[in-house]
Amino acid sequence: MARRILVDPGFPILLKQLREEHRLSLRRLGQKVHCSHGYLWDLESGNKSPSIAVATQLDIVLNAGGRLSVLVREETAEGRNPGRRSPGVPLGLGFPSDWRSGVDLAALLWTGDFQNEVQSPDHEFDSAAFLIPAMRWLLSPLDERPSGVGDRLVGPPDVETVRQITSVYRVLDNQYGGGHVRDSVVRFLASEVTGLLRGRYDAHTGAALLSAAAEATQLAAWATYDVGMNALAQQYMIQALRLSAAGGDRALGAEILAAMSHQAAYVGASAEATDLARAAGRAAVDAGVAAI
Repeated sequence: MARRILVDPGFPILLKQLREEHRLSLRRLGQKVHCSHGYLWDLESGNKSPSIAVATQLDIVLNAGGRLSVLVREETAEGRNPGRRSPGVPLGLGFPSDWRSGVDLAALLWTGDFQNEVQSPDHEFDSAAFLIPAMRWLLSPLDERPSGVGDRLVGPPDVETVRQITSVYRVLDNQYGGGHVRDSVVRFLASEVTGLLRGRYDAHTGAALLSAAAEATQLAAWATYDVGMNALAQQYMIQALRLSAAGGDRALGAEILAAMSHQAAYVGASAEATDLARAAGRAAVDAGVAAI
């Protein structure tokens, strides 16, 4: 029976990010997984596809918790392996259980979008995909206390810079529309915010940083929605919600849930729009916010 390996475009990006986080050279990583450094370079460059066994071994060595192996699927002539994720379902619809995985997933979305590699052309907006993230956000204790261990020291001035830049883009978005700022916001997330999230910070700074990143991601969602890219905007909405949970920002989470409701209503999904509006209202009450 004919078989082929399907590799998500995010695999090379995530592999390189994880290797650099562990401060491993290609040669050293190759020694750990019994592969040549040249082969690993080809994997990071997207020139070659890993086997499922290699992806699993990389998962173990890099302590990736399955994030690499889930991006590699085997398909036979009769169809895909039913035990694995459908190639047509974007990873951006996921709501990871821990904040580090949430950061990795958001960074994959930003970087993939910036490099025009996001897996969305074959995917249509699905309002029901909002409901599980909304439920998980409502049930989350919002007490993850994120702290980074990277090389770059991140402090309150860096967080304030993210907020100020986001504010400038928001003004431009309101004045000229999402089409004028979307690419710039995505570039900012992929090139600047990702670097900060990979840095070194304590739990207090981490919560503020994740909240600021969530706010910038929400703006990217609105700008993407504004230019008619509803499926991709949905992914940004969900990742913004996950980041707000990591930052423990109840008020922002309520605002994002309201934005989800707005988008669902726009595409005519009235039942989901109503459920999301109720969720936003409940979250707003919990956050002590009356406006929503």
